[in-house]
Amino acid sequence: MNQSDPIVRLLVAGIGSPPETFLQQKVDGLRRAKVDVTMVNRIDAALLRSTRPDVIHFEWNSAAIDHLASPIVWTYPVIISCRGTQVRVRPHVTPGYAQQLRQTFDRARAVHCVCETIRNEAMELGLPADKAVVIYPAVDCTEFIPSSEARRVGPLCLLSVGALIWTKGVEYALLTMRRLLDEGISAHLEMIGAGRERERVLVAVRDMRLEGAVSLVGAATAPEVRAAMQRCDVFLHSSLSEGVSNAALEAMACGIPVVTSDAGGMHEAVRDGLDGFVVPVRDPSGAAAAVARLARDHDLRTNLGRNGRGRIVQRFRLEDHIAGFIELYERVASAQTGT
Repeated sequence: MNQSDPIVRLLVAGIGSPPETFLQQKVDGLRRAKVDVTMVNRIDAALLRSTRPDVIHFEWNSAAIDHLASPIVWTYPVIISCRGTQVRVRPHVTPGYAQQLRQTFDRARAVHCVCETIRNEAMELGLPADKAVVIYPAVDCTEFIPSSEARRVGPLCLLSVGALIWTKGVEYALLTMRRLLDEGISAHLEMIGAGRERERVLVAVRDMRLEGAVSLVGAATAPEVRAAMQRCDVFLHSSLSEGVSNAALEAMACGIPVVTSDAGGMHEAVRDGLDGFVVPVRDPSGAAAAVARLARDHDLRTNLGRNGRGRIVQRFRLEDHIAGFIELYERVASAQTGT
């Protein structure tokens, strides 16, 4: 191989425009490491002829399913990512989905799972154990860093980041806020994210008498999200279905304690009582108790935030994430060529 040759020609499929921030960061890192990456939404024969990929990676289970009727795609080495809801929810609510999911597992050379919990659930749905590879999500620790500014005086600032859809458990975040206010905790919740259920959330805010205590700010850029994390006191994650939340990891990298539901693999990222608190899914009383404890103890917030930052640097660095994928791509490509 010449020094100018890419180590792998990678075709990443199922990508929207623009790509999600965590995927763009991954692709940028792969390109810096001399992986030739092409990102597309759908694959056809002409694209395969022009790109000549060594590996195809479907970043979502649904994207792989969408290509089941394209036989040429599966003549290439294919990797599929299992991230959360598409393994935890859709097989149980969408007719025929579980069978299609199993077909993609059978055809893939390897299946990337974002955590051990998702791997185990995918195996229950037919994923062969020898195809499963766990690579955790990651954070750019040079971009997401603790704020150097002193915390402002005022109500406890809570932040949540996620789409306004039912699987994110938005109502449970609102119920948590209602309990905090009823207990006399002065707090404000900023909710970053857009989604088809925004109007329903606004009605819930009104019905729970949370006007003035909750702000729905809509979609935000990556720098805006980072700035919100650096100025908040607690990151609140009330998801019902999850792999591992990238936003929660980013908040930890910013030195913010996390109060999260025990959805998916969140307990694999957040150590209960060390980096934040992990409470049962659909438990706003437990979440409110955890937030109230943090509200009353500044030193606890500081210590848990510091521990969370250390946890990210040790276990969830972007550099290690990129290295794990390069190793996977090279292994799958080498198996195809027999080298």
